[in-house]
Amino acid sequence: MTRSILIPILLLCVCSWSRSEETDTPTKSADETTLQALPKVPTLATIVGEGNAKAQTTKWVQELMKKKETKARVEIVLLKQKLIAEQESQDTEEKERIRRKNLYDKAHGTLFDTQFSNEKKKRSIKLKLEFQVPEIDMYRRLIAVYKTRAALASSVVEALTKLDRDNDGKLTADEYRDAAYIYLATQRLFTSVDNDGDGYISFGEVEAAKSLPVDAAAAMTTGSASKDANNSSALVIKGFDADKDGVLTIAERKALSSAYLEIELKSLQEADAYQKLFDDLSTARQSTATKFENLTVDLSDSK
Repeated sequence: MTRSILIPILLLCVCSWSRSEETDTPTKSADETTLQALPKVPTLATIVGEGNAKAQTTKWVQELMKKKETKARVEIVLLKQKLIAEQESQDTEEKERIRRKNLYDKAHGTLFDTQFSNEKKKRSIKLKLEFQVPEIDMYRRLIAVYKTRAALASSVVEALTKLDRDNDGKLTADEYRDAAYIYLATQRLFTSVDNDGDGYISFGEVEAAKSLPVDAAAAMTTGSASKDANNSSALVIKGFDADKDGVLTIAERKALSSAYLEIELKSLQEADAYQKLFDDLSTARQSTATKFENLTVDLSDSK
């Protein structure tokens, strides 16, 4: 009898599978019902190092897929050994059941004889592999983070111009206060997504980087509602208000706008670069996954 087995191959996680007879409803595998922690992924700078960006990225993707393919094949072998052992156990139990029944029939009589066939049945299983690459999901999330950062930075650049309500080129009084609210709520933009600087992006770092207002208006609201909103020292636009006098001169305001503009451009570049890596990984995953489609494993070699 041919059985179907679903094996989600989770890299950097323990492989799990669910098994069902043809007449049963398939059982959900563990990864479908339990949230799995996504793995840390290397930044592009870590992948490329001092080498050529395209060549190093291609090499990294190929090596990653090779490791995953090797892991998948090992897991298939282990699964086959497990199923053979289960089948042998079932055969032994069946032989014992029939032996006892034959003894009963011999002692008490029966209308028919039940004999265990020594003929070796051909057994096989069909494997359906869901070849998962969780790094793809991590990079997808990272791309979304950089796009969010770019959109927010762009909104802030526009807002800083509009805050100059008297058109004198400077930000003073309420203008400065509102700019400070925005700055307070968007300071995360000035820090790297790789917060600990280890060259890898963790799920926690991605989630932390997502904690940003959607635009400048939301940032102003967030900043004004923060615990530091009434703290005059916290409302100083540090690094740009050089003399901390509560006024941004024309040069200082332009410097602040330029800083946000630089964040926007860099974030768009990062999003584009990681999108290419995402596409390469997705293509490589699909190519590798086809090697494991419609696999049939013969169990007839059980002892």
